[in-house]
Amino acid sequence: MFVIIKVVFLHGLHIIFSIHIPGFIDGKDYKIKVSQSLFEEINKDLFLKTIHTVEKALCDAEMVKSDIHDVVLVGGSTRIPKIRALLEGFFDGKKLCQGINPDEAVAHGAAVQAAILQGDKSEAIRNVHLYDVTPLSLGIEILGGSTSVVIVRNTTIPIKETKQYFTSADNQVVVSIDVYEGERKMVKDNVRKHFICIQMRANR
Repeated sequence: MFVIIKVVFLHGLHIIFSIHIPGFIDGKDYKIKVSQSLFEEINKDLFLKTIHTVEKALCDAEMVKSDIHDVVLVGGSTRIPKIRALLEGFFDGKKLCQGINPDEAVAHGAAVQAAILQGDKSEAIRNVHLYDVTPLSLGIEILGGSTSVVIVRNTTIPIKETKQYFTSADNQVVVSIDVYEGERKMVKDNVRKHFICIQMRANR
């Protein structure tokens, strides 16, 4: 199966996407035309989430909008006109930095991080400080299905944390630990990342 996508640029910034999937259902072709306005309406909730992410980033950094000097776009999705308009509106009309290729910015950041992890001491990255952090909190499930956070979101890694827990029953010889990622209070609403099984001797 292959997909044919045609993009037509009309006057101004108006764009029409034509999608054609041959033999999609029971050998029948699937065709649809999506205007830019329809595309923006369908994805409105997703676009607004980008603003929530920016607000959270400012809050985590203990900064306000007026502290930001330049807004650099990173990632292919930042080419979407609606996202750019939302960001400009959020930053009170501040012009976005569009002189940097969003895809190249991602690749450049990944290359710098790879060089640092490899121990590169060259002059090109000597003064570059790049910190890797946990994007979401990590915790374990405790009695009642609640999440007990061990490593909080935005902690610089690598990191080692110690927290004391007690078994739910006396004389247990095996403890199963599920590690979850997320900010929700209940583990069922977070993402299960790892499973650890610990064998131990019961106190006599």
